[in-house]
Amino acid sequence: KNPENKLRIMNTSCINFKTNIDLNGINSYISNWHDMMKDLLRNMKDKYISDPTLLIPSFYVAVRANDIAFAKFIVSRVNKKDQEAVLKFVTTKIPSMNNENCLHFAAYSKMSEFMGFLFHLIKNINIDLTKILLDETIIKNKHDET
Repeated sequence: KNPENKLRIMNTSCINFKTNIDLNGINSYISNWHDMMKDLLRNMKDKYISDPTLLIPSFYVAVRANDIAFAKFIVSRVNKKDQEAVLKFVTTKIPSMNNENCLHFAAYSKMSEFMGFLFHLIKNINIDLTKILLDETIIKNKHDET
């Protein structure tokens, strides 16, 4: 099977991850999913994934698990020279996760590395980070919080 199709299938099981993690932390179910996702991404033939939004749930779990190495690896699967791919990964909101995006997930962490990975991606495509951070359509979640 195509690795991206496997990612889509695996991501369907993470729809309730935000609520589950908020209530229970990283439990064995999420930990197992995390391990399977690492294996899948490591074994991909292509360096970059054509639909970077498929990586967003993995980034969320990596941030919540404080797994800097996995988060860095996920970010490495986004083509940092492709403006559209970077913007999709960084700014696409996930409805099942309070309409939040990777910037929100990184902001919740006490560890600055996660936000650093995102800022580095944005810097590579020569987009003004300030414009992204001031764009309410990107930065506000479903509760109108930034």
